Amino acid sequence: MRASEDAMRDGDETMRYSEGTVRDSEDIMSNSEDTMREIKDTMRATENTMKDSEDTMRERDTMRNSENTMRESEYIMRTSDVTMSTREETITDSEEIMRDSEVTMRESKNTMRASRRPRKSDGERKFRALNYRYHVVTVDAGQVEVCKKAFCSLFGITNEHVRRLCYRVKNNVCPIDRQGPAASVNATQQADRPQIEEHINTFPTKISHCTLNEMQYLKAETSV
Repeated sequence: MRASEDAMRDGDETMRYSEGTVRDSEDIMSNSEDTMREIKDTMRATENTMKDSEDTMRERDTMRNSENTMRESEYIMRTSDVTMSTREETITDSEEIMRDSEVTMRESKNTMRASRRPRKSDGERKFRALNYRYHVVTVDAGQVEVCKKAFCSLFGITNEHVRRLCYRVKNNVCPIDRQGPAASVNATQQADRPQIEEHINTFPTKISHCTLNEMQYLKAETSV
């Protein structure tokens, strides 16, 4: 009986010890949960801090970009000022050049006027001996006066041809037709023709009856 009572006491103590251990474990678990919550809060705070730092960095980049833009605008303004000054100088130079050119033109005109030949008097002038007029005949208007250029174009002739005709009319010379009088280089002389005809008549001939008029031909076997 005593042994069983001792065993029961040991079991009760073990149960109590296990209950204390369970309680301790529960406390540890609760403490760990609190620690996890604190860690999560800390992580959220760090994330917020990172976001704020990123925004700050972006603002810094924006400020830098704005500063660069301002510097570029200042450079452009300086360049535009230089360009404007250069344009003004160019305009001034061009005005001076225009003035010089006007003076030069006036001097050249005066020089041309001074270098012109004086007009001749009526006694010194040379007049044409003859004036020619050109006419063409049309169906509707009959004889129509035209200029020299139109006359040459209508008849398809050159100015040289018209000039020669005017010269012949002035000197009362009739143009000579020079077509045909020149003898051919390969022509046979009249003294040699009878001998050639006699030689041709020595060849035997053949009479053709295929036509109404009798014609004589050389035979096919004839060899010159």
